[in-house]
Amino acid sequence: MRYRLPKKSVRLDYLFNMFGSTANAAVSILLLIVVSRVLGEEEAGVFTLCFSTAQMMYIIGEFELRSVQVTDAKEEYSFGHMIAFLLLTTAAMLIATFGFMLFHGFAGEKLIVMLLLTLYMAVLSLADVFQGDLHYQGYLFLAGLGLGGEVLSAAFAFLITLVITRNLALSILPMIGAALLWLFLYEIPFAESLTPARPRFEGKKLLHLLLTAAPLAISVFLNQFVFNAPKFAIDTFLTEADQSHYGFLVMPSFVINLLSLFVFRPRLVALAEQWHNDRRTFFRQVRRLYVWVALATALTVLAGFAAGISVLNFLYNARLNDYRFLLVLLLLGGGFSAGCTLSVTLLAVIRKQAFGLIGYGAAALLALFLPDLFVRHFGFAGAAYAFLTEAALLFICLIVIFTVCAHTHERTQSTATEEYFEIQ
Repeated sequence: MRYRLPKKSVRLDYLFNMFGSTANAAVSILLLIVVSRVLGEEEAGVFTLCFSTAQMMYIIGEFELRSVQVTDAKEEYSFGHMIAFLLLTTAAMLIATFGFMLFHGFAGEKLIVMLLLTLYMAVLSLADVFQGDLHYQGYLFLAGLGLGGEVLSAAFAFLITLVITRNLALSILPMIGAALLWLFLYEIPFAESLTPARPRFEGKKLLHLLLTAAPLAISVFLNQFVFNAPKFAIDTFLTEADQSHYGFLVMPSFVINLLSLFVFRPRLVALAEQWHNDRRTFFRQVRRLYVWVALATALTVLAGFAAGISVLNFLYNARLNDYRFLLVLLLLGGGFSAGCTLSVTLLAVIRKQAFGLIGYGAAALLALFLPDLFVRHFGFAGAAYAFLTEAALLFICLIVIFTVCAHTHERTQSTATEEYFEIQ
């Protein structure tokens, strides 16, 4: 089945990319709100831990292929290679989830919810490769509409079932079904109109793709691990109610990342071309993107300080009045997290993503003990201290790495050009 493609539109690219990114971020907030109101704080604690962990597993499935896919200016890989690669990584995602659950001792309801949410994320990871092809071919607005429609229809199916059954695990099943329907009735037919969706299992190409994408995927996986580490510390030392309170407070911090995605995701293809053809414009655009992240952080922190707690109390039917200072710290951490996302994406654009592992490796080692130490010593507040500390240190590492890699490459290219003309 194929659909006729509409005309390309840069205006629609920005509009529907914003819609898809907003819907994707808003769904996790909406689901947590409804779970906390329908089932209470204890179940909300289970949900927020399992959902954030499933999002971490999603990175193994999606493998950050989108960044490689849409910046493939030299057309090194076919769409068939991308599909074959995603099928393999999604299978690896499911295997990794079983290992993770065994390691952390997930059992009972927590194990079932975790497994079902991972299956839902597996569908999203498969859908992302088709959205990525639409993005690469100049139809970002179709990709954004696909993402938004998929997550909203899945959320609607989940919420209706939850209100009727009041069973968390059972409500995830129609969520998976809705995502599958959207994949087969929207994303695949549109992508099929551009490129035949036939997986190509060519060992050499897939290995090269693995080596290209692996540093970026590992970096983003470690990024999720670092920012989820406080939740694991709370799960070990505190209560499910504390887990839900932390989930309520940390959720707004990712609004900054969302605002940043609105701006830099539509520019990825152009940034890749500028890196190869117009370095001056590339560096000017990069500076503007970092300024945008700083402005988004400042605005979000001010809004959070002024009205954040009141809004969260209303949304989640909770009492968070004592946590205003912690909310501000988490929002600042969210700003640094958005800067990390931008930095690692830019490393992918210049094909230096392997160097990002230096920063993420150091941050992951820190995350193995710092959240536990802070939560043991400071209690609930220690989770916020750990989140901000990890985010700030990781951002400093990544922006230094990007600056060194980009300007070192620039000097190398200039020297090579000068030597060429001297020889001539």
